[in-house]
Amino acid sequence: MRPSNSASPRRIVNAAKRSIVRLREVRSWSQLNAKVFCTPRLPF
Repeated sequence: MRPSNSASPRRIVNAAKRSIVRLREVRSWSQLNAKVFCTPRLPF
């Protein structure tokens, strides 16, 4: 995986970290949503 000229390695790392944090937030939020509303529709 080579970084293109427009994207520096730092940007790629930051984007990966953001995506991981977002996945964690969405996962925890979907679990809370399922517990509160008892409707686990989201496939997370």
